[in-house]
Amino acid sequence: MKRRVVSPATAVILTLIALVSIPSAQAAPRGAACTLTGSATISPGLTQTAKSQSIRLSGVSLKNCRSGGATAPNTKVTTATITTSPNPVTTKASCASGNLALSATISWSTGQTTTATVTTKGVTANQTITGKVTSSTNPALAAGDTVAGDVAFKPTTTAQNCAKVPVTAVTFTGALVSGSPN
Repeated sequence: MKRRVVSPATAVILTLIALVSIPSAQAAPRGAACTLTGSATISPGLTQTAKSQSIRLSGVSLKNCRSGGATAPNTKVTTATITTSPNPVTTKASCASGNLALSATISWSTGQTTTATVTTKGVTANQTITGKVTSSTNPALAAGDTVAGDVAFKPTTTAQNCAKVPVTAVTFTGALVSGSPN
């Protein structure tokens, strides 16, 4: 018997898609689901001991975004770039733990923008993303909508192992969803 394992990112996307497609008596559901990619430099570098780190995010983008609402679900496929503030962000982190708190401004390929407050929790290899939209000119998103996601990190070289060589540069990929069932 084969078992299929659903990653946390896939589960979040499936949940949002289900919520976006459920009719509501109050208002039309809306939302967006995207692939999230980017990179980060970390100074002085993650080791097994937690210490203050300066983390600079770069090249953060959303791809293959599907957005819409109850009347026009999944009709738009867009991309976006993301700028974060502060950048760099300072936090106490190690290879075993580290959390970020920041503001993200999403510039959609349609010319619209969305701003959200975001926090991350996890370890070097994986971070869970949660947050709220604070403002948006994108009709698929509105202030108060939930932001959720999951990203996997990979050191840019195999030499970075936390034990002997600090992790100072990573790339990341994952899923990011936002929306409201009503």
